[in-house]
Amino acid sequence: MAERLTINVVTSETKEWTIKVQVVDKGRPRDNLQKTNKYQLMIFQDEELRLSMPKTFVILHWSSHSLLL
Repeated sequence: MAERLTINVVTSETKEWTIKVQVVDKGRPRDNLQKTNKYQLMIFQDEELRLSMPKTFVILHWSSHSLLL
């Protein structure tokens, strides 16, 4: 099972992690330059960095270089 962490301790070297975050802002979906994939920029905030309890959360899980929402 993945380790539960906060945003500030996750690095590119961290393996098998899970974070509970709020989506603060998200851009519109776009195609990459080759038009083979879509991507969407998002800004996340975890519960430690927020003063009041967020209303909605997403669970992020990182495994084998893929981000699952």
